[in-house]
Amino acid sequence: MDTGSMLKIIFFFGLILGLMYGALYLMRKYFYLSDKNKSNYVKIKILSTQMILPKKFIQVVQVNDKVLVLGVSDHSINLLQEFEYIIPAESISVQSANSYDFKENFVEIFKRNLGMK
Repeated sequence: MDTGSMLKIIFFFGLILGLMYGALYLMRKYFYLSDKNKSNYVKIKILSTQMILPKKFIQVVQVNDKVLVLGVSDHSINLLQEFEYIIPAESISVQSANSYDFKENFVEIFKRNLGMK
């Protein structure tokens, strides 16, 4: 191999790598939109997780003003129940009126939303 053919190989290899990098950049920019301004509107919190069998869980998830009870396995996620989120009166204070962070377990949330508590 002479020097000219080696330079051609290096040039085309660099060109292919550059095209691959450019395609990856465009895909990340336009196809996988991660708009941080829009994501602030949806607040998602996992309130509780309870394992019922290996690789099978019941999760209580808060999405904005809804509480979802989900059945989660390694193959699927199923909606079991949906509730309106009720803010407990004892947890509302002057400091936490704008932002609240509740750490409750599954049984307490379930009993409160069923009206048992």
